[in-house]
Amino acid sequence: MSHQPDSEPVKDLGLFSQHVGWTFADPSVMPVAERPEAWEQIHSHQNVLDNVEIEHERFSRGGSAAIYKGILKADDTRNIQVVVKCYAAIHEQGKSRVEAYEKAAQLIAREVKVWRNLNHPNIVRFYGLVMGNTFPWNTSFVPVEPQYPAVVCAFCDGGKVMEYLQKNSEARRLPLVLDAAQGYVYLHKYNIAHGDVKPDNILVKTTTDGVRAVVSDFGSSRMIDEADFPGTLSYTWPYIAPEIKKPPYLYTKATDVFCFALTALVIISGVQIFAEEEDRFIARHRLELGERPKRDDHESSEMSDEVWKLLEESWVQEADGRKSMADVASTLSNLLSANN
Repeated sequence: MSHQPDSEPVKDLGLFSQHVGWTFADPSVMPVAERPEAWEQIHSHQNVLDNVEIEHERFSRGGSAAIYKGILKADDTRNIQVVVKCYAAIHEQGKSRVEAYEKAAQLIAREVKVWRNLNHPNIVRFYGLVMGNTFPWNTSFVPVEPQYPAVVCAFCDGGKVMEYLQKNSEARRLPLVLDAAQGYVYLHKYNIAHGDVKPDNILVKTTTDGVRAVVSDFGSSRMIDEADFPGTLSYTWPYIAPEIKKPPYLYTKATDVFCFALTALVIISGVQIFAEEEDRFIARHRLELGERPKRDDHESSEMSDEVWKLLEESWVQEADGRKSMADVASTLSNLLSANN
């Protein structure tokens, strides 16, 4: 099932095979090296095709991927609810299909390299890849290269955090903000900049203790210590730090903190940044010029003076003047403890 013309034959596993060694680099540089006992029976570098049962109808879509729900059979007694993220190549005008496949292969490799070994309660769990899959490809919105791998990760039954809060209006918001902050603290501890911090990339899952927010989507993440791993410059207005539009155009921990402050404000209040602006480009431009949201536009019973001060200290214009994500999480934790 190839969408390439005859002059551009499909190689074994497509162009992704050129990046497999890069994707599964030495795990000693990643968090899992500190706690190898945390590996599941299904290792992140395994082809888990034989262990996954997928639903035939597409669950959702996002960017250049179709998303299906499924079941991962970890062993004879344990089944894990998962989602399977099936990637596709976007064919840009003036570019060949091979170029589109090469770009997609690099993007998949980048995301998996960052995600594959992360292990934290506030990070969506990565379970493995499905290579040479035979899943239903009813992805009519973009042409699909069926030999690309699909990513298998944990299913979050609460969905995106804003959708969860709309359905559960009485739910407390600050604990979910703290959950997400702790996920970003974990990434920053290992010199990983998430690169696309926004409400849509924070999901909610049910646990034995209630609900928990988890960080998702590592397609724009950057391993800061690796000069040849710049990350993918992708953002959603207005969740973009002002310095990202200037050289060297790289995500940093400070850009994550800026975007997290805006994200936290929206989660706490339920109101978008500069909601009065129909043109989101104008909202982004106002942020670039140094304007910030006003507290009166984001009223909430959970918006105390201390929380507002924390947000203001986290979205200052100059990157080196912002709080660290660890300081943000620590302050949120202390505020929640004091109010319980």
